[in-house]
Amino acid sequence: VPVPLWSVRPDGLRPQNLYEASALPGLALDTALLPCRLRGGPRPSQFVSQLAPNHQPCCGLLQALPLPSAPAPVLGEAPGSNDTLEAHLQAGAFFDLSLMPASSMNPYTSVVLRSPEQRRLLNFTRTLPPAARRQSFLSKDLRLPVTFPQALVKPPSAEELEVASVCTTLHAAAGARKRCEALRRMADTLRQHQRSAWSAALKQRFGLETDELHEALELVTEQLESSADLSDEGTDDDVSEP
Repeated sequence: VPVPLWSVRPDGLRPQNLYEASALPGLALDTALLPCRLRGGPRPSQFVSQLAPNHQPCCGLLQALPLPSAPAPVLGEAPGSNDTLEAHLQAGAFFDLSLMPASSMNPYTSVVLRSPEQRRLLNFTRTLPPAARRQSFLSKDLRLPVTFPQALVKPPSAEELEVASVCTTLHAAAGARKRCEALRRMADTLRQHQRSAWSAALKQRFGLETDELHEALELVTEQLESSADLSDEGTDDDVSEP
């Protein structure tokens, strides 16, 4: 099934090639759910339920591939102060696979870093809320399969890479501080086509009932509105340092 990469435009990616297009979200999921493969780690459903607020499991996913090298330290500032998640988000190092912007103030965030530089996880998470830091993990850099699309990780003139540093952020919509564009598009599509030929074909092909489409619209709208409501509340107490 083709994945709609709405906001992803890395150089060299051929969206019409299903293998290359699927390599991007596939690697992001592989990295973001790395904690689930640790010894004694939770199942993916448990991991998401621990990360996100109750009954609001919708999450966004961003990926830095490859992760840029740590910038040179700034004179007069603490080492690593310019190597934070927020700094790399502002620099455009991450591409958004879900049209849900990440925020360094979101307590419902999990950062997974695959890099030999252990210090960088501390740098990346130093400005995150304590809850988000507890949900963040470090692993060795990624060993790339032989068939991995090299255009995603290296300049055209460079030699093929065998390993790459990767970073993902998995963050709940409830703390994203902006509405999820993917959810908005889903809600608009369901709302506009409830009585169209599109919905009739959908019902016939998958055996759906009208009530099931209404339930789907209600669920998507609920997730969309709940993320906006929590964002508007301004949960300063939840994200402050103890």
